[in-house]
Amino acid sequence: MKYLLLIFSLLSHWLVAEELKILAVDEPPAAFIDEDHKQNGYVVDIVKAMQKSINNNSKIMFIPEARALNIMADEPNTLLMSISRTPTRENHFHWIARVMEKKWEVYTLLNADINIETMSELRALTSIGVVRGDVREEWLVNENFKNLYSVTMHKQNVQMLDLGRVNAIVYEKQGLLYQANSLGIEANRFKSVFVLNQASVYIVMSENSSPQLVKQWQSAFADIVESGELSHIALCWQSILRSQFNINSEIVNNILVF
Repeated sequence: MKYLLLIFSLLSHWLVAEELKILAVDEPPAAFIDEDHKQNGYVVDIVKAMQKSINNNSKIMFIPEARALNIMADEPNTLLMSISRTPTRENHFHWIARVMEKKWEVYTLLNADINIETMSELRALTSIGVVRGDVREEWLVNENFKNLYSVTMHKQNVQMLDLGRVNAIVYEKQGLLYQANSLGIEANRFKSVFVLNQASVYIVMSENSSPQLVKQWQSAFADIVESGELSHIALCWQSILRSQFNINSEIVNNILVF
């Protein structure tokens, strides 16, 4: 009987791992497809370490953020890397692990005669570039902004600003520097004129997911914290971002803070 229970336990563990769907949104440096067409990123490495901890072999699928959020709303047993935690999202996901802290900033062209000190001044701009389904779009819509111009990807948003097709974009420094570099655009063409928010970024699981699966992944994160692997990943990415993209970050409680 003891051996039957062990076999059942191992089989259940395998089934849970195989049933999981893992989604990622192209948002460097957390998750992106690199120049060699390989999946890369700080949070990608965290998720892969968690997968190794629980012997999970689910494939990571990169899709647009709006589609990812639709899938998360409809399908159980789905993991998403990674989204900002906000009051409106609080009850719609299982918050598996906090992996990053970042600022949301308003960027304009360096030579633009735009200075923003209040939300009212931000609303007065003709156009603000955002990404469809992104938390910053959601946040601004909830703040009753009517001047948003939505695109599918952050790279498009940076291009729109570079070409002067929008007055400003809402993004974070590390993502902007990475995208500018990949597009061959000098990052010093842009300036930050306003800080909207400081956000905590999480790996999440869809609301109707199996409680067993949720617990398993939360335990996997605890395992990589205890083993020191999370700290190692953060240190590696801090070095990569500083040396390759001139992006500075701190490590606080084993995660990157920008």
